[in-house]
Amino acid sequence: MNLDEQIRKTLRENSQWPGSPDALWEKVSTELQKPKRARVPVWLGSAAAAIVALAFLLHTVWNPVPPPVPEVGEPIQMKAFLAVPDSLDPKTVQVGEEFELLVDVSPAASMEQISPLLQIWKQNEEGDLLADERGLRGEELRSGMLMVEAPGEPGSYRLVVRGTFEDHGQWYSASAEQILVVAGSTEQP
Repeated sequence: MNLDEQIRKTLRENSQWPGSPDALWEKVSTELQKPKRARVPVWLGSAAAAIVALAFLLHTVWNPVPPPVPEVGEPIQMKAFLAVPDSLDPKTVQVGEEFELLVDVSPAASMEQISPLLQIWKQNEEGDLLADERGLRGEELRSGMLMVEAPGEPGSYRLVVRGTFEDHGQWYSASAEQILVVAGSTEQP
């Protein structure tokens, strides 16, 4: 005897229902055949929302919104610094004295990068002889004034500054030339 037959037999024997057992079985069997809805766990909805939020966050990180294009107003003015000496006469200083050398600073005409140098040439009858040379930094040249210490030996010198430097993304050319007469020390031992 199978399960269906056992259920029918039990229903016939123990049934208080006024109808027929077959009608009762029909009603019960239709209820058994209805598919039940699966119950979705509560945490599943929260997990789905978290996944959507994570996907949105990753999308914005990997595909950022480009910055807005700035409106172009007036063109940016190039800075130019110009220091012109009052006279081209030789400058007279004492041995070891510190003095200001005027430097012409202007926007560079070419992108050729030449490290700025200060060269001190000693002048004599046979010609100019390189007495000293030192590298310069852009910060020293930016103002158009360069502090220089006079050579330690009396005589006539020619000071030359040449080179390029960068300041806030703009390249500048620096140049200067000055004749210097170094007088002997006034101090007596």
